[in-house]
Amino acid sequence: DTVPANTTYASGGQLVDDQEVQWKSGELLSSTSNTFVFQVTVDGGSEIINERYGVTCDEGVIAMGEPVITTVSGGGGSVYLPLVLR
Repeated sequence: DTVPANTTYASGGQLVDDQEVQWKSGELLSSTSNTFVFQVTVDGGSEIINERYGVTCDEGVIAMGEPVITTVSGGGGSVYLPLVLR
């Protein structure tokens, strides 16, 4: 997952090169799912666009997700950007 523009990484996963958040997981069977999240602090703007995220496996298969847009409302708080694997 890439840290979205206008945000600062706060927690979750492992931050690599100040831009990418990575998780390593054990075996994930086709009938199960796992959710990976990370938290960011919003630096500005009215929306967060999480446009580059995906999953890879040891066999070399890659799957990319569709962009996720989160509207930011006033008053502060946290926004969690999910990555769900099935």
